[in-house]
Amino acid sequence: MMDAVTYKEYHESFMKNNNGSTIEDVFITVIPTFFTTFLATNIIFVAQPLGVISTFIIEFIFIVISTVLHVTILNYRIWEIALTLLCVTITAAAKQIYGRIHIAPFVQVPCQRPEYLNTFRAVINLTTAICILAVDFKCFPRKLAKTETFGFGLMDTGVGLFVFGNGLVAPELRKASDSSRLTWKKVEKTIKGCLPLVILGAVRFAATKEIDYQQHISEYGVHWNFFLTLACTKFFGTILLGILPHFEYLKYLSIALLFLHELCLQLGVADYIIDSNNQIKRDNFQNANREGIFSILGYVSLYLASVYVGYRLRKVDIISENNRNAPVFTNVRQLFWKTVRLLIVAAILWKVTYILKNMFGVSRRIANMGYVFWILSIGTTIIVCFMLLEIFYYFRAFDRPITDEDDENPTEKRNYAPIILSGIVYNGLVFFLLANLMTGIVNLSFQTLLLSTSQALTILFIYMFALCTITTFLYLKKIKLKVW
Repeated sequence: MMDAVTYKEYHESFMKNNNGSTIEDVFITVIPTFFTTFLATNIIFVAQPLGVISTFIIEFIFIVISTVLHVTILNYRIWEIALTLLCVTITAAAKQIYGRIHIAPFVQVPCQRPEYLNTFRAVINLTTAICILAVDFKCFPRKLAKTETFGFGLMDTGVGLFVFGNGLVAPELRKASDSSRLTWKKVEKTIKGCLPLVILGAVRFAATKEIDYQQHISEYGVHWNFFLTLACTKFFGTILLGILPHFEYLKYLSIALLFLHELCLQLGVADYIIDSNNQIKRDNFQNANREGIFSILGYVSLYLASVYVGYRLRKVDIISENNRNAPVFTNVRQLFWKTVRLLIVAAILWKVTYILKNMFGVSRRIANMGYVFWILSIGTTIIVCFMLLEIFYYFRAFDRPITDEDDENPTEKRNYAPIILSGIVYNGLVFFLLANLMTGIVNLSFQTLLLSTSQALTILFIYMFALCTITTFLYLKKIKLKVW
């Protein structure tokens, strides 16, 4: 045990000067959660009928516990694990597809509201919740923590994928007819919608100062934090969406803003933010929070690009005010071709990411062009995986008898999403706030870096079990908690 002051200094120094891992290692650490989600849904489908408790246990073991292990003690074997899971997934899928010949009628099946976007967002939230606590233990590989300046770390993807996920389901996509009108009323509504995030950011700053909580200021700055970045991104992104006459212009605006951001970085802003020689004192608000302030333009570009991806995925039938219950896709064939097109886009994004890595580097700290394309590459690739899972589920469920209960609840038919992930999305902000609160409690209760691996894993399992139990219970009871 150390005294509080010594441990705080030890903790902060332990988090510094991380150069990250490789672009391949980060992706191969993220992708196993998709395979375990596939296997969990496959087992539950085959074993039907199952009760809620049995379903929860299977999902928790396959999805949650496996993810905890993948980012901690098993990460040194992550390539072998990913390859094994890939082989098992392909084998399981092939076994269920073999001998079925209903391809022609199957592709005409009308889809219910697709689940893959919500499943993607839930997996991102789940992984983020695990990592924000796991990073405080020594069993979490340092190469996966946030990088100091340039590089690839698993935790570097957190804020980027969070912005990406929010852009995919932006409110403007549900109200296409209003998207081109920017009124003062809409500005007021936007400010009101961002205010909770600003309050959360202020509360977090005040709380960390009051209890002298360890903080790595090069992440966002002295006063800045994750919540303030989200608030600014949401505000400026919403205003720009209101100015645009049509969603098709989003691709041009996002690219233009990203080029402008990179130009400013190359002209000296990047050197000012990073300050490799430690010559700039944090003696005023701008200098103290330069990481958070000057990275906003990059995150806004990412948000607008994400909204455009969401728009293209929903283009067949964007939900209007008068047709909220309409399916987004007409049939599985259209979902399949959307998957193919997005796969091509993902491949292009990966190619551009590798080019930008060699030209400008990739830095979460300044949210440069390389970082934005890296996040878009990871995000679109994982979405493609979950789209394939949804198509596979439709194929597998095609010849399942329709029950009377299905007829009475048509919106619940063919819902493959795990209840744990559905619960996370249903109360997404509550889940994230609880994760941050419980992380703080654990760090105040234990000197986490001094705990053994077995103690760390025990705490992580209890922490995730509590989080998943609460959100799943709220989801099953249809209790939606709103912060605002």
